[in-house]
Amino acid sequence: MQHLRYYLIIPTILCFTYFTFGQKVEKRSDLKKDLEKLKYVMEFVSEKYVDPIQSDTLTDNAIKGILSALDPHSSYTNAEETKLFLESVNGEFGGIGIRYVMIKDTLHVVDVIKGGPSEKAGVVPGDKIIKADGIRISDNKLSLEEVQRILRGKKDSRLDVELKRYGVENVLTVQIKRGNITMPSVNCHYMVSDRIGYLSLNRFAKTTLKECVKAIEDLKKQGMKALIFDLRNNPGGLLDTSVRLAGLFLPKGEPIVSVRNSRTSGGGEVVFRSNGSNLQVHEIDLVVLVNEQSASASEIFAGAIQDCDRGIIVGRRTFGKGLVQRPLVLPDGSMVRLTTSRYYTPSGRSIQKPYTKGKHDIYQRELWDRFEHGEFIHADSIGFVDSLKYQTINEHRTVYAGGGIMPDIFIPLDSILINNTLLDSLISKSIITAVALEYTVAYGKETLLKYPSQSDFMLFAVPTFLSKQAIAGAEADAHKTYDRNLISKSLPFINRLLKAELARNLYGTEAFHYYYNIDDPIFEKSLQILENRLLTARSPKYPAKE
Repeated sequence: MQHLRYYLIIPTILCFTYFTFGQKVEKRSDLKKDLEKLKYVMEFVSEKYVDPIQSDTLTDNAIKGILSALDPHSSYTNAEETKLFLESVNGEFGGIGIRYVMIKDTLHVVDVIKGGPSEKAGVVPGDKIIKADGIRISDNKLSLEEVQRILRGKKDSRLDVELKRYGVENVLTVQIKRGNITMPSVNCHYMVSDRIGYLSLNRFAKTTLKECVKAIEDLKKQGMKALIFDLRNNPGGLLDTSVRLAGLFLPKGEPIVSVRNSRTSGGGEVVFRSNGSNLQVHEIDLVVLVNEQSASASEIFAGAIQDCDRGIIVGRRTFGKGLVQRPLVLPDGSMVRLTTSRYYTPSGRSIQKPYTKGKHDIYQRELWDRFEHGEFIHADSIGFVDSLKYQTINEHRTVYAGGGIMPDIFIPLDSILINNTLLDSLISKSIITAVALEYTVAYGKETLLKYPSQSDFMLFAVPTFLSKQAIAGAEADAHKTYDRNLISKSLPFINRLLKAELARNLYGTEAFHYYYNIDDPIFEKSLQILENRLLTARSPKYPAKE
């Protein structure tokens, strides 16, 4: 959900150059001595510590300790964490093909993939999974990560599931044969009007370019002449994917990003340029949406579009990750991701926000500090010194370095979302999702008869009892009654969320974004720009079409 909680979320999908290598570390004498010292300490702790300690735990902590003294994006993941990370990068995993949420410590199936393992086994939206392979899922206070580990597994392996179904008294038992489940990078794409398309992207993975090309081709067939490219809450991913995707919108030879390593002779700079594309979208009107959770590869894409004066960036200042990681996959399947380079936009800007090596706690509070400083509300609360000012390469507009991509048009956070304990409870506890799911299970068929298509659903008005049910759920969870004025101010947003969730349940993911975007300030501004041809940041290379 966009723009709802402002606790820091460090991007989990880091931008890195992806390749495995097995180069031997040069055996310098000083390094040998250091390794011997480390070995002696680990052996001493392992053998003499007052309590038993696992050697793998000791090793993991030692590696984490080494990396913690470096930048905040050099990291270590154990084999299990690495497996999940690589699945996200590859866009595929072995699973049962459901979308689910934990509501009051119970797993609710929100959706099943058409033709997927769960649908074939007879699982339907609204089912509550009680046990999986004998392990109690509901009422067991499992974390989402623990549930994920239970449900996922190798393709063709079997999972025995016990579930409760609406209107059925007895517990049902089904056996699900796991399959390869794809993780789409494209959340959705649709035509907003007869000439304006919309595409939402959640990460930059190996499959992303292919997905985007397919989506853009579909939009072009429907008459797209302008595009809203939504990168809000996109934490990044693969550098190569970001470069290739930006290349779709830039003429051949146009700079996209440069990567520099100061330890390499000559500065070690590599400039990535557009290879051009036969997709013929390098001249369509383009608006890119970003916010404080757009990071890494998202910032490479947005920075290239902004610096080349290719389109308009709308939203709020991005996360500010300008470091590139190189992975080292270890023999046990764990992984070290070490920062080896910095990236720079075409104008020469570094997007990396300031950090102090080893002081990661300060870095992790940075987004919260922005919020408290008022940056999400007032653009003028962001101060840029002259040394951080750069010029775009075509129109010579002023842009800024030193901490993310500052949008061309700033849109503040909706004031109703600030310090709103009611909305925070409704979202964080999945109460909105639960209420919408219950309504869909009970009245879904009836609703579809009355509103058979996504466009017909525009006439649907959220029943008063539904919002009251959601508010009552939040009050029961918080053991308090919310102020009537707060409820009154929050009601339009609650109804907007309920309608979007119902649309998702009835018509799919695209419908959720379609109805959520209708009253979204950032989306509305981007639509206004494209409808009124307000693309003032266009160079002669990219004239706005009349």
